[in-house]
This record gives sequence, C-alpha cells and structure tokens, in this order.
Amino acid sequence: MVSEVKNPASGITSLSEARVRSVGEISSVKPKPSPEDVAPQVADKVSLTEMAAGLKALEKSLADVPEVDKKRVESIKEAVTNGTYQVNANRVADKLIRFESMLTNKADS
Repeated sequence: MVSEVKNPASGITSLSEARVRSVGEISSVKPKPSPEDVAPQVADKVSLTEMAAGLKALEKSLADVPEVDKKRVESIKEAVTNGTYQVNANRVADKLIRFESMLTNKADS
C-alpha cells in the first residue's frame, strides 16, 4: 500500500512517483535488452520423416473412403428382411474366444 507524500517543494505527490522519478534520473543504468533484440531472427523449420509423410498421405486417401459400406448394409438388411440371412455360429464363437483371449493377455501385461 502506498501512502501519499505531500512535499510542496519537490512537487512529488506519492512514493511510487518518487521512485519512478529517481530511477528515471539515473543515466548510467541502461535497460536490459530483450531476447528478441539479442538473438538473431531465425525462422522456425519443421520437417517430416518419411513415415510421417506416408501417414499423412494415407490419412488423406482414407478421408475419401466412407466409414460405412452402404451396399453391404443394404444387402444384409434385405437378407434379414427376407429371412435368408444365415449366421455361422462357429465363426462367431471363434471370434468371441479370440477377443476374450486378447483382453486377458492385455490384462496380464
């Protein structure tokens, strides 16, 4: 907290103003140069590895592929509606077992 100083001789009305004036009157003290003034101006450069560039190209090509194969979905809907859709129970069971083993192997790690 700064208290006001009323000194009519100096014309200074506060302690903070007195400090500013006393620092400003010292000519031998020069301000410290900023890092921007000292360091040479160098542009940043980014380069991608071959793998990163390949992944970027793959990402662009996959952006054009739809997430859902609408033709396959429609054919399955039609087969279910017609009663001709058949489920291979052995294949489903094998995939469930494989999935469960993947989960337990990750839990053990």
